[in-house]
Amino acid sequence: QLFFYCRRQDGVCSIGPNLLQRTEGGGEVDTDLDEDETDLNQKKVELLQALTLSIVSLREEKEVLAEEQRKFRVLGGHMESLVQERCKPNEREKYKMFIGDLDKIVNLLLSLCGRLARVHNALSALDREEETEDSQEEKVRY
Repeated sequence: QLFFYCRRQDGVCSIGPNLLQRTEGGGEVDTDLDEDETDLNQKKVELLQALTLSIVSLREEKEVLAEEQRKFRVLGGHMESLVQERCKPNEREKYKMFIGDLDKIVNLLLSLCGRLARVHNALSALDREEETEDSQEEKVRY
């Protein structure tokens, strides 16, 4: 059997250790393809299933986030109307400036998080390349 693990909080499916191995007890496929092609096709099917599961999970998470966004917009509109009703004009202006500054700060933080993630991914890729090169050099030495 295939092993998938989906974490609900981030909607990403991790592929279990058996995914890239041939499933046991699944029966032999009776075709003219040699064993390597059969294994490759099996891996393609399993990866497609994993991607499909990830897409479904991400769509569910997107729906949850859209609902949260809608609720926060309603709450923000309610808060805005309360500020308009109960605050003096100078207090309203301070509130608007505060919200504007807060919006800029949040956008900057999101931008920095995105940049940090890209740098982290690039460094991870470099580490993997370096490990591959080191292992190839060791093979050449022996």
